[in-house]
Amino acid sequence: MKTSSIGRKIVMSISGMLLILFLTLHLVINLTSLISREAYEAACGFMDENLLIQVMVPVLALGFMVHIVMGIILTLQNRKARPQGYAVEGKSKKVSWVSKNMFALGLIVLGLLVIHLGHFWAKM
Repeated sequence: MKTSSIGRKIVMSISGMLLILFLTLHLVINLTSLISREAYEAACGFMDENLLIQVMVPVLALGFMVHIVMGIILTLQNRKARPQGYAVEGKSKKVSWVSKNMFALGLIVLGLLVIHLGHFWAKM
């Protein structure tokens, strides 16, 4: 019995939106450091004390893990569905390089995240 990958793609998109939310919040908090040290410390204090933020941290971490797992599953399903690849005569200008290389780019982002978190936790 064949199963549709639509549900997995929906889960992937929702978890991706959670990641965008996290990155936006991360950017805004870090940009306060350009205003002043006090503004940055106030923003960090807000993050430490806000209950909603404390609840969202594990939700975002779970969303990130789901995003990674769904990306791997969908990539493997796509490769299994067409192991020979497509016979391409000419390069399509409609498909961007980024969309063709999402899996590799995801691995690069994951590697950079591991380095970032390693530096973050090493200082704690």
